[in-house]
Amino acid sequence: MKKFFLFLLFSSLFYCGFAQGDLLVSPTRIVFEGKKLNQEIVLVNTGRDTAIYNVSFIQNRVKDDGAYERIEKPDSGQFFTADYVRFFPRTFILAPKRPQILRMQFRRTPDMKDGEYRSHLYFRAEPQKKELGAPSVTVAGNSGIKINIIPIYGVTIPVIIRYGNVEAKVNPGDLSLEMKNDTTAILRFTLKREGNSSVWGNIHVLYNNPDNKGVILTVMNGIALYTPNKFRTFEIELSKPPHVDFKTGKIIVRYSSENDAKPEVFSTKELLLGK
Repeated sequence: MKKFFLFLLFSSLFYCGFAQGDLLVSPTRIVFEGKKLNQEIVLVNTGRDTAIYNVSFIQNRVKDDGAYERIEKPDSGQFFTADYVRFFPRTFILAPKRPQILRMQFRRTPDMKDGEYRSHLYFRAEPQKKELGAPSVTVAGNSGIKINIIPIYGVTIPVIIRYGNVEAKVNPGDLSLEMKNDTTAILRFTLKREGNSSVWGNIHVLYNNPDNKGVILTVMNGIALYTPNKFRTFEIELSKPPHVDFKTGKIIVRYSSENDAKPEVFSTKELLLGK
């Protein structure tokens, strides 16, 4: 029974988790809201060697293009999760193919304001100690000095608190298509966020010909619009499928929730081509 449970656990993690280096993390986002005060994260060492991991909170600013930038103080309208969430363990040794449960608890305090709080949980692998006589990886610098290279892997996931009255709305912004060559185009568009809560979901880019027959050009999953940012910009390279003419018809950009059964459409924008 235990082996069967672990098989189911690993199978589900590989479909819904996030891996970097030799660490698999699931889920890839933690949200405390309503009466939910406790959460768990499952970690699996997918490598062949036992590894040591340290866990800590870090703070990130999300740029308009979605890139992260490390910060120490919150921007205007931004709140950090770190002061309100405990987690354990902070350091753990993980054998190959073995799971580790990290437990988290949200503690409400009287000073909390309505809105969304976000910090990022950082899982950092400790560098392995080399055995005496083991081969090393080195590179030679300009001065001829050899430097030993030890890769250090890290994984981050957002930890979010939604406290009090929170709401969000997404509006489409500018949308344009530029032909790079006969078979490739650059699609640029903007999504605008309103309210005091983040939104995350999937983006579908579709092409409809003049007869309204559709083709999916690309899909981007797990796209977030985080507070306090008011918008996020995108630039996507599209390969033109056969029998598609970017001179006629229309391009549709649809941003919807991650619920596969009944996704909520947050935003839709159409671009008429050839006009």
